[in-house]
Amino acid sequence: MVDQLNFDDLTLREMPVKIAGEAYILREASEGGCAQYRNANLKCVRFNDNGKPVAFDGTASTDALLVSLCLFKIKTDADGEKTGEARVPEQVIRSWPDRIVKALAKQAKEISELNLEESLEDLQKQRDELDKRIEELQKESLKNEPSDTTNSSE
Repeated sequence: MVDQLNFDDLTLREMPVKIAGEAYILREASEGGCAQYRNANLKCVRFNDNGKPVAFDGTASTDALLVSLCLFKIKTDADGEKTGEARVPEQVIRSWPDRIVKALAKQAKEISELNLEESLEDLQKQRDELDKRIEELQKESLKNEPSDTTNSSE
């Protein structure tokens, strides 16, 4: 018997944040945001000829991207009532102290269930599976090629 997956609540997880006395909401990244963050991280990885990661260049800059995808400034009226929210641009986040951005990124990864090591491991497994499939298709293709022998019965 197969268990049923049940997602009754699509509400993104969020937590209140105060920065320099201003109110913000740190919200779980959507799937699109997670994909954007993962893609940015993968662009920072260099692989050797065997497809193994050998260097990570620029991954620290992806933290500001993730925070910009998850952090929203609360807008209020003159009475302090919430009137809306606005996503905080990446440029603004890059102007903040690193200790703040690191803490926000760590929390955003946690509530968004993002883990770079797992993602790289998953991609390496996928790559290995693709390499095997490519090899199988190449072997199959060789079997189906007409033989290069010519009929010399003259």
